Amino acid sequence: MGHLREKYTKDYFLGAIDEENKQPCSVAGFESFKRGKLDKRYKRYLGFLQLKGKTVLDIGFGRGEIIQYCASNGAKKVVGIDFSENACQIASEITKDLQNVELYVLEAKDMSFENEFDIIFLLDVIEHIPDFEMETVYRKIHSALRMDGLVLIQTPLFRSTEEHDHSDMIEATKGMHCNKQTRSTLSDSMTKNNFRKYSINVWSKSDSFHLPYFILATKLTLINILLELLNITIKWSNRALHPLRTLKNAYKKLLAQDYHDDKE
Repeated sequence: MGHLREKYTKDYFLGAIDEENKQPCSVAGFESFKRGKLDKRYKRYLGFLQLKGKTVLDIGFGRGEIIQYCASNGAKKVVGIDFSENACQIASEITKDLQNVELYVLEAKDMSFENEFDIIFLLDVIEHIPDFEMETVYRKIHSALRMDGLVLIQTPLFRSTEEHDHSDMIEATKGMHCNKQTRSTLSDSMTKNNFRKYSINVWSKSDSFHLPYFILATKLTLINILLELLNITIKWSNRALHPLRTLKNAYKKLLAQDYHDDKE
């Protein structure tokens, strides 16, 4: 049985408001969804992805916005799995005219794909899956991903895995964020399961060089691109040049700022 499956109602996906404190108690991004647009949190991932001809898996697809976007922008095939029947009904409605979409009511730990996907999304999902189940899910993802494929992750990052967030304060969502991550716990889990790190948000099975994906975890500005290029230069040259080290430290500070942005 999925963790707290009964709390994943249609209202949860479609902008529910807690009556007691008048605060949202639903999946973020509903206002964008109503306007037929992607939430700004996801635009930074999709802007750099080359979707044409790719096979995509979206784990925990929710309302299905990512599936709709990928299927409409060149992906050869887009598969979505979610343990919520309500999510599947909502996503089925917005993708009903897309022939390259397959949706399944399925828990991530029960999937059995083998070497099938170029891109796998785990967007706002890890925090909803108990830690002992995620150990299985990481292995299943590794099996499902092609050798030169990418896993893209979005999950709130905390200072401690015991830290509380806003979902713990509202009865309708209390307990749903059952697997909080820090940078180190997420990195350790992915590394342990033989993924290669591009950034805290982007992982692969191989060491293939995909320059654009190094900067997915940062704000997409020219200065970040230049800083990342310098970061790569440092790694390749192994030169102890002070100016380049200074720029590398500046890049790390930008990543730290993204840590706070993710939590907001």
